[in-house]
Amino acid sequence: GKVGCAELVDASYALTDHFVAQVRQRPWLELASDPDMNLICFRGCPAALPPDQWDSWNADLQRYLLNQHHTFLSLPVFRGQRWLKAVLLNPFTTVTQLSDLFLAVDEYVKLSAETLPIVEAP
Repeated sequence: GKVGCAELVDASYALTDHFVAQVRQRPWLELASDPDMNLICFRGCPAALPPDQWDSWNADLQRYLLNQHHTFLSLPVFRGQRWLKAVLLNPFTTVTQLSDLFLAVDEYVKLSAETLPIVEAP
């Protein structure tokens, strides 16, 4: 009934808050905006790459998460750039699963850093 639906909505907002906190803990990630609901758009902005290569880096991260961790994030274009998008609708999604997702993101960051060219500061 209404109480059950309200609990699902509240749980979705709690997961959204956790997801946003995970993004904010990583200086190489940015949010497209503060989410009003359970849709979160974010992207990686690796300092070792120029901004015109961030779309490719995010597309590679999306493929990595799907192929290595069986996690799908869509990759829409927003403001002319690629952003990863999570929609937290599944009532069986847990905080642990979201934390694991960000461990996988951290893993990808380390792997990609090993293959990025060294950029000298001006």
